[in-house]
Amino acid sequence: MTNRLGKTIRILRQARSMKVTDVAKMSRVSVPYLSLVENGSRQPSLAVLRRLATTLGVPSETLVVIGMASDSLKSADERTAALTDTVGQLIDMEDALATLLRKESRREAEGHPA
Repeated sequence: MTNRLGKTIRILRQARSMKVTDVAKMSRVSVPYLSLVENGSRQPSLAVLRRLATTLGVPSETLVVIGMASDSLKSADERTAALTDTVGQLIDMEDALATLLRKESRREAEGHPA
């Protein structure tokens, strides 16, 4: 199972050049909790999603749509649709890169040159 919501929060946070500590404080959650959300170990409540969205400067609907993880669920709001599409592309690229790097690491471990 992918962690699109957590990855989205991390991507948006990094795009705003914000630290985990800053987002956590502004969203009134603990740093460890936010780290768990970003890593996919925790699912935030709707209230926390709204606070995170406000802190990150995106419509709360953006995080809700991504959190639902449904290809059939789309937003009528143009900004939300653009954000979800763009972040989705970034997540897909990140996942493809991670897969490629894992394959290369296995090849090197097996003694095959890169």
